[in-house]
Amino acid sequence: LPIGAMWHVTLKASCFDAGEITRDYTPVSDLEAYMRGALRLLIRSYPTGLMSRYVAESLQVGGSILVSHPVTTLELPSFLPPSSSFSLPDSAWPPKGKPAVLGCIAGGTGITPVLQLASTVLQEPLARLHLLFSAKTDPDLYLLDHLFAMSQKSGGGGR
Repeated sequence: LPIGAMWHVTLKASCFDAGEITRDYTPVSDLEAYMRGALRLLIRSYPTGLMSRYVAESLQVGGSILVSHPVTTLELPSFLPPSSSFSLPDSAWPPKGKPAVLGCIAGGTGITPVLQLASTVLQEPLARLHLLFSAKTDPDLYLLDHLFAMSQKSGGGGR
């Protein structure tokens, strides 16, 4: 994958009577962990969700499921280091030496792509990320402790 790329994996399983199904998931873990053999996913179980129900109800400890190689979802050329093979014109955002401010809106499990984005963006010293994260119920505000830790580590005070 290119440096700074957002990525996902595809899960494939034979679920219930539906036969073989596939679903894409954005990992909570980073690419380095995946390359070492560790993969963390946030999967919410829906009553009509075939894959989510299979993972929640049928997949046992020690069981197996097919997982694809990482697939590029989005490249972030504005935050790539100058040594990368991707180049932008001098007028590209963000202007050199100026803070890059990015705003994101996420809800529920939609927080996983934003976590990847935040991990990449916040590696840049001048970058800032503002997040509006909402859900219908408090239990649906996933990974809040992780988000607060990222905010504190990056010098933000968000809560």
